[in-house]
Amino acid sequence: MKKKTKSAYPSARTAADQDIAGLLTTLTQKLASFEAKIDTVLSRLQPRPVGLTATPPRHAGYPGEPRHQRTMYKAVCADCNKGCEVPFQPSGNRPVYCKECFAKRKSSGTTRVAQEKHVEAAVSKRTAAKTKTAAAKKRARK
Repeated sequence: MKKKTKSAYPSARTAADQDIAGLLTTLTQKLASFEAKIDTVLSRLQPRPVGLTATPPRHAGYPGEPRHQRTMYKAVCADCNKGCEVPFQPSGNRPVYCKECFAKRKSSGTTRVAQEKHVEAAVSKRTAAKTKTAAAKKRARK
């Protein structure tokens, strides 16, 4: 008949059981703390209707919303020289176009680089004309 042997390390098993029990107790405490924090955060949020998951962006196109009033600035169109209003303050160093001229330029595919070259050419022509006029005035005085 075989003799039952005692475990060689009975205290090791007891120590492991105590460590596991301690870890489970710590884990339970931390979960309770985390749950309390989640409840606090959720209580601060405003309740939403059940059907909505997110609020839609605020655009002027939604019914019942007031339309945002933009400040409009007066300008003169660089193409047709008519007065127009634009939603930005013209700086003077770039051309401003009325709605009609802007639409024409956009549909024709004129790029910004081409527009800038057009403006530079117009400015250089004006400068050249002023220089010629000033030179003619000097000659007339003599």
